[in-house]
Amino acid sequence: MVADQNSHHRLPFIKLLTLDNYPEEYAMLKLVSLLVLITLSWATARITPEIYRQRRAAVRAQLGPGERIVLLTETVTIRNGDVEHEFRPNSDFWYLTGFGEPEAALVLTGEDVSFSLGDQDYRGNEFLFLREKNPVRERWTGIHLGAERAPGALLIDHALPIDIFTDALPYLMQGTGTIYVNLNRDKLEQSLTVLAEATLQWVPKENGVFIIADAVRRFRKRLRARTRGIKPPNWKIAYKSTDEIIHPMRLRKSASELEVLQRAVDVTGDGLVAAIQRVHPGLYEYQVQATIEYEFKDNGAQREGFPSIVASGPNALNLHYSENSRQLQSGELLLMDVGAEVDMYTADVARTVPVSGSFSPTQRELYGYLLEVQAAAAAALKPGITINELNQVAREVLEEKGYDQYFIHNLSHWLGMDVHDVGRKATPAEPGMILTIEPGIYIPVDDQAVPQSYRGIGMRLEDDFLVTEKGAVILSGKIPRTIEEIESLMKQ
Repeated sequence: MVADQNSHHRLPFIKLLTLDNYPEEYAMLKLVSLLVLITLSWATARITPEIYRQRRAAVRAQLGPGERIVLLTETVTIRNGDVEHEFRPNSDFWYLTGFGEPEAALVLTGEDVSFSLGDQDYRGNEFLFLREKNPVRERWTGIHLGAERAPGALLIDHALPIDIFTDALPYLMQGTGTIYVNLNRDKLEQSLTVLAEATLQWVPKENGVFIIADAVRRFRKRLRARTRGIKPPNWKIAYKSTDEIIHPMRLRKSASELEVLQRAVDVTGDGLVAAIQRVHPGLYEYQVQATIEYEFKDNGAQREGFPSIVASGPNALNLHYSENSRQLQSGELLLMDVGAEVDMYTADVARTVPVSGSFSPTQRELYGYLLEVQAAAAAALKPGITINELNQVAREVLEEKGYDQYFIHNLSHWLGMDVHDVGRKATPAEPGMILTIEPGIYIPVDDQAVPQSYRGIGMRLEDDFLVTEKGAVILSGKIPRTIEEIESLMKQ
């Protein structure tokens, strides 16, 4: 949904960095900001089925004969009783399909594969397995796309019922030497799924380690049981991560992705502006959260990209605090770290504001340091630099101020479909990549090394930046950031 540009709290669409205490080098980025941001429309650009088709073609172009990709998305999980959690598809799966239903799998092959199942003949190099139409079930849970409509709707070669996935798998894997799968995640909290059981299944960790050999053995056993005379993959088959192929593509954002991400950032700004205007002593954190998330939904975001952090006073010392139940107290700070998710892409922006409407001298001093750190990192953000190197820039500034020991997290992370998006901290920045710059200071309540007025202060400043050939472009620049801007907004 396109936002109402005439809403009373909307700010100009393009706002360049004009912080008085930003270094002189940052001025060079203003022209770059203007040239880039004027190309990003206010309305979200739809990522069309043709774009997803092109992405699959780009992936297949990296596969040789005998190589396969198997991408799985999850099933719906139970919240409690018979109430389900909201379903969100696996990001890699969505990136190649644009298909948002649960219980689905995508198989891409390096060469055309031919096989017959039942009375159907298949030949191609991309196969989507999805839930079949079920009129009775759909009356409760909504319309399913179904295998018959999927090829036309998604521009995909073949769509088959998920019920025959395990039967089709041996045919698709015949002659395979390498299988890329998306089951190599570090965390295994997600429940076992029917889809994962059909291929490389989730297996328990032993001493915290994911044993890929166990998964491979189970996969081969299942294939042997279902071959029906078809020779299973040989014992020299290689299992690799889909990360190797898909994640470099996801890390570099296309023009259409940049438009969607800019929209997510703008909607996030709407929520923060409304919340900052509402903040006052006596309000509860969850009421601020409600204001933010109302704005998200009212302006077209499908959901939050991550649980909203609305942390007042000492709660801000907990980096991922999300209980959001405390009452705001006069003289304290309120840290809001939030992100709207629009069309599967999330923003991630943090602002820290004075509950009473004005920063105290101590709060003003520390917040000024965050502005300086962010400015220094933004000025250093150019192609070739890594997140690790940006982090060192930030620490050097805070060390000069005497507060580096209170900066307890990394400065940046990549941003996209996931809030902590694909990519490594040692990956050199390239044009088209988006990352956060988020310095913070967190002083324990019992720290005896600082005066009383500093104890218990937690604050963070986070903005989203696009890497360009000439440097950094801030995507969240229209959201009030400076001390003067925040205090002025709170008076409105």
